[in-house]
Amino acid sequence: MTKLALLLTAAVLLTVIACAPPPQPPPETDIEAERAALSEAANRYHEAGHSLDVDTIASLYASDALVLPPNSEAKKGTAGVREFLTAFTSTPGFQVRFEEPIVVVSKGGDLGYTLADIEFTVDGPDGQPVTSRERDFHLWKKQADGSWKVILDIWNSPDPLPTAASEPSTDR
Repeated sequence: MTKLALLLTAAVLLTVIACAPPPQPPPETDIEAERAALSEAANRYHEAGHSLDVDTIASLYASDALVLPPNSEAKKGTAGVREFLTAFTSTPGFQVRFEEPIVVVSKGGDLGYTLADIEFTVDGPDGQPVTSRERDFHLWKKQADGSWKVILDIWNSPDPLPTAASEPSTDR
């Protein structure tokens, strides 16, 4: 009797599987809509940077974000990002200006990057403003709630390193 029950159960299960509708493909990602959403997130980031709003900037980073500033140690996670941003924006004379970023979204619509030219200005050793042009790269990931968060932040200078001929001489 148990063999018969097992056979009947298997037959019913196979019938249910055979009659089930085929799995539906995932809905198409609207890349332009995702690009617009990422562009909006980048604009919030840039506006907060202009006004030195550390809380808003920090809120646009994922909890496991990695920041790789030039000539400095990597900063990891929300606490590391906030600590870095607080110190960075507290530099005397600090100002930042972002140019319109390039915004790219992956075909899957879950990753994207922004690339923008930026200018940092700080007070130099003599108290006079010193400005540096940089390139700012953010890798963004779409979160479960639909928002975009920075997961990787890297920036560097487009200027070449000084050469021996351009460095001041130490001979006296």
